[in-house]
Amino acid sequence: MQLHDFDLSANCYKVRLFLSLIGQRAERVPPAVGACAERACRWPSAPPAPRLFFPFKESELCVC
Repeated sequence: MQLHDFDLSANCYKVRLFLSLIGQRAERVPPAVGACAERACRWPSAPPAPRLFFPFKESELCVC
C-alpha cells in the first residue's frame, strides 16, 4: 500500500497513526513538488478583507 504523505499534515499523521495501530505497513511517498502547476489547477482568490467600522477619528484614538 502506498501512502502519499506530507510530514506537516495533521490528516496524514492520523492516517499513519491508524495504520500503525492496526499493524498495516505502508510505503510513504512524498508529494511531488509543483504537481499542482503541472495539472494547471487554479486556486480561487482570497475574498477581500472585511472593512471595519470605527466610529472615532484617528486623532481621537491617541492615548496620551
